[in-house]
Amino acid sequence: IQSFGQSLFVFAVAPSHPLANAEEPLCIDTIRQYRAVAVGDTSRNFKPLTFGLQSGQAVLTVPNLQAKVKAQLAGLGCGWLPWNLIEQEVANGELLVKKTEDSTRQSSLCFAWQRGSQGKALDWWTQHLATVQLNFQPPQ
Repeated sequence: IQSFGQSLFVFAVAPSHPLANAEEPLCIDTIRQYRAVAVGDTSRNFKPLTFGLQSGQAVLTVPNLQAKVKAQLAGLGCGWLPWNLIEQEVANGELLVKKTEDSTRQSSLCFAWQRGSQGKALDWWTQHLATVQLNFQPPQ
């Protein structure tokens, strides 16, 4: 496993979502009242992870981040999204970033591979990614 940067996650809702007009910062109890959109964990060998969900909160599970963005754009739920994926939608007013009690969240970007399966292509890929440092941050 190797790290190659950081991504900032922001809490976002569609303008039509009930939380769009809620007083900020949003508290956990307020967020819990509304369905979250979550990407299903596809891990095969590790314990499934949960990110940004509140205990007792209704959840709409989708297969990937693109589907999560689309579901939140449609107002089907709320949740944390990577800033770099929604920057344009926020600029266009299609999504609103809401302040929460726990503010924003940073996530390490990592890549991993299965030992014993390394060939020339994987050698090139890991060497290339080792030179990359990505940091997705919103403008101040």
